[in-house]
Amino acid sequence: MSKKKKDEPKPNGAIVPDALKNAVLARLQDEEGQLCLPVLFTCLVPQYDAGKLIRPGGKLSITVEGVYWRVQVDFPYERQTCRMYCASLSSVLSDLNAYLGSNKAIFSPMFERNKKPLPRLDAPIE
Repeated sequence: MSKKKKDEPKPNGAIVPDALKNAVLARLQDEEGQLCLPVLFTCLVPQYDAGKLIRPGGKLSITVEGVYWRVQVDFPYERQTCRMYCASLSSVLSDLNAYLGSNKAIFSPMFERNKKPLPRLDAPIE
């Protein structure tokens, strides 16, 4: 018996639809963001080497907490998170870029969320 010739390898055995073939290789092109916020930009953008994802991008979230804006950056690959509070929404990104670039940024470990409900105070102790 002869061996079958392998067809072109497909990622994870999945067939990429024609509409998405160009989107697979699409990369963010934001030269202005890269120049203005270089530290934050490198933290948020995924890193590729020869088309292979070597570091996923970070996640940025901004929420109101009291009278301040809470800015949080999650780094899934490093399993770290960084929070900062800011008084003005207009300067949040530049302040965060400066904070991450300084040696004063405080990083804490990310924890997996537990899907079990928290115990109630009146729950029986077993």
